[in-house]
Amino acid sequence: HYHFLRDVGNDLLNNDYQAIRKRLRKHGISSKLPYRARRLKMQIDQHPELIDSFVDSLQNATASAAHIDSIPMLSAYSLIQWALAGKKQGDGYGFPFDRTRVVFAKRLRFVYSQLEQIKDIHLSGQWSENIPLFDLSCDLKKVATDRGLQKMIYEFDAKAKVFDQLRKAMRIAPVGGGDGLNSGSQPAAMGPIKKAVTKFRKRITTRSDYPSHAGYKKMIAQIDKYWDKLFADPILVQTPNGPTPIQPQRTNNIMERFFRDFRRDARRKSGSNSISRTLQSMIAETPLVKNLHNPHYVEILLNGLLSLEDRFAQIDAAAVRRELDAASRSIDKVPPKIRKVIDCQAFPDVVSNLYRKCA
Repeated sequence: HYHFLRDVGNDLLNNDYQAIRKRLRKHGISSKLPYRARRLKMQIDQHPELIDSFVDSLQNATASAAHIDSIPMLSAYSLIQWALAGKKQGDGYGFPFDRTRVVFAKRLRFVYSQLEQIKDIHLSGQWSENIPLFDLSCDLKKVATDRGLQKMIYEFDAKAKVFDQLRKAMRIAPVGGGDGLNSGSQPAAMGPIKKAVTKFRKRITTRSDYPSHAGYKKMIAQIDKYWDKLFADPILVQTPNGPTPIQPQRTNNIMERFFRDFRRDARRKSGSNSISRTLQSMIAETPLVKNLHNPHYVEILLNGLLSLEDRFAQIDAAAVRRELDAASRSIDKVPPKIRKVIDCQAFPDVVSNLYRKCA
C-alpha cells in the first residue's frame, strides 16, 4: 500500500514539483540566502550576548534599549534560517508525501510579505539599522513576486490535496503522522479502507474536470489496475489449532527496517540523528582511518613505535582542542537558541509583532 501510494503520488505530482524546483533554481535563492546568513553570522559572532537579548525580546514582545539597534540584524538572520528550514519540513516519508521545496517557496513569500511590513519601522530612529532587512527583501523580491511560480504552486497544491485525500482513505502515511517510513506496519481492517477508497474513486471520477485531467485519469487507472491486489482477502492457512487467516503486510517497510537499524547503529556512535551532519562536522582527515587496514600504512604511521597508543601519546592535546573549538564556532552553524526560537510555523509573525509593539 505504501509503495503503491508513493508511485501514484509520483505520477500525479512529480512533473509539477520538478518545475517548481527548476523555477527556484533559476532565481538562485538557495545560494543567496546561505551567503547572506554567513555574512550576518560573522557579525553576530562578534557579540554573542546579543542572541539572549534578541530571544528575550521575541518572547516578551519588548526590546532592550541597550540592544535595540541589533534587532534588525538578528531578525534578518533568523528569518533566513526559518526560510531555509522549510527544506527540511516533512513527516519523514519522502516525496511525494513530503514536499519540502514547496514549503520552502511558501516560506520565502511569507518572509517577504512580513519584511514589507517591518523594514520601514526604525526601532531606534536610524534608517541604517534596517539595512539587513532591506538587503534580505531585495534577495527575496523576485522569487516572492514571481507570478509564474505562484501559479505553479497553486496548481500543485490542488493536485496534492487530492493525493492527500487518497492517503487518508488508505489510512497510511497520514499527513502529520509520526511513524515516518514505518507507517502501515500496524494491523488494519481492509473493509473500511476499501470502502473509503471506493468513495474516493467515485468522488474523483464525478468531478467536472476529470474528463480533461490526464493526471487524475492516470491515478484512477492505477487504482483500477491493482484493485484486487490492494484489497486481497486474507490467506487461510491450516494450523494445529485449525484454520487461521493471515493478512498480507501493507508495506515491505517492515523488512526495510533492518537496513534502517544498521544506519541507526552508526548514528549512535556519534549521538547525532543525522549522518549528513556527522559527515559535515568531522575533521577532513577522518576517512584516513580506513587506511589502518593497510599494514604498510600503519607501519609508516607508527614511525618506529610499537603501537597506535604510543603514537597517539605524541599528539598535542591542546592543538586538538583548538581545532574542535574552531569547528564548534563555524559560521554555518545556527546558534542553538536561534534554532529553538525559529522552530515555529509562524515565526515571521512573531518578528512582525515585536516590531509593531516596539515601534
